[in-house]
Amino acid sequence: MKKHIVIASLLSLLTLSAHAECDAQKAARNSALDKSVGVSGFCTPKKAAKNGVADNTQLDEAKDKIDKKVDNVKDKSSSLTLTAGDIKDVVAR
Repeated sequence: MKKHIVIASLLSLLTLSAHAECDAQKAARNSALDKSVGVSGFCTPKKAAKNGVADNTQLDEAKDKIDKKVDNVKDKSSSLTLTAGDIKDVVAR
């Protein structure tokens, strides 16, 4: 009996993590299953929309990270350009 309780609790934990990733593709698949078979999953278009809104609120943070990386690459490329110019000057002498 204890084995069954442990297995049931582990399975419930696994299903909770699967519910967290609701996107438009899963919502569409679940809607199609509901129309054809009459049984759908946890992910609905409403939940996918909520997740999409939550993802969009993090866009500013992601944009800032990308901007910092672009700036770092530009800095490194400008320093490499100066180094290449210095090498040309040394070779020309």
